[in-house]
Amino acid sequence: MAYSNYGGNDGGFTTTGAYGGGGGFTSFGGGTQVSGTQGTPGGKTQKSFTLRPVTIKQLNDAEQPIENDFRIDDVEVTHVTFIGQIRNISPQPTNILYKMDDGTGTIEVKQWINPEAEAPKNPELEEGRYARVTGALKPAGGKRFVAGTTLRLVTDMNEINYHFLEAVAVHLHYTRGPVDQFMAGGGARKAVTSGVDVAMGGMGGGGGSGASFAGLSRHAATVLQFIKNENNNEGVAVEQISVRTKLGLSEVLKAKDELVNEGRAFTTVDENHIAPMDYD
Repeated sequence: MAYSNYGGNDGGFTTTGAYGGGGGFTSFGGGTQVSGTQGTPGGKTQKSFTLRPVTIKQLNDAEQPIENDFRIDDVEVTHVTFIGQIRNISPQPTNILYKMDDGTGTIEVKQWINPEAEAPKNPELEEGRYARVTGALKPAGGKRFVAGTTLRLVTDMNEINYHFLEAVAVHLHYTRGPVDQFMAGGGARKAVTSGVDVAMGGMGGGGGSGASFAGLSRHAATVLQFIKNENNNEGVAVEQISVRTKLGLSEVLKAKDELVNEGRAFTTVDENHIAPMDYD
């Protein structure tokens, strides 16, 4: 893949597809902190939910101080999203294994399937095509892979550029502070940081909550607003959503699938409980 230079020493892209002198975002700690924590029954530990736009190099370089705990730039990673090209597809009895390449490195993505299903979950995904992956980074025998919650075909190549710009914006947020710290730098600086606000969907004053609902159907937006207001880290049951929003159960289930596929929400204790992934 080839992209225009984004310049600077913050892991700028090169038109050769090598992503800077180190082959990637060598110092990135990009991420979006999701509001809320989840505690154990004893109340001794808390775990923050995060959804981070990342590169594959970031995933391969992520530190692992303890088992199942990955950190990028000393910030905990739970859920990640990235875009890559499918290099290989290997169907297994219980999962489909995708080898993904985004120009900074490669990583395997494992998506679990119902072995009794007649067709794969994503028949439209083929080798050579681009897909957005949302999932969790997992260790496996000294290596690591992404347990894919969703894999969605990328049909608009602008989404690839947007993803890397979003990763840059998040990286700057963690390494240089929130956007509003830079707002006093004059008109040009304000124009740049306003763009970061939009990309982050509300990290500063310019993003706003409206970006969270952009592109969603009416029912999906209703469900997303409801589960945000509930602020329950264990997720909200689809039956409860149906009763409280007065939407039919089938409409809620369709909205749930849309939100998960778009990376706006994720399932929690089971497939019928969902929680939002906010850019807060």
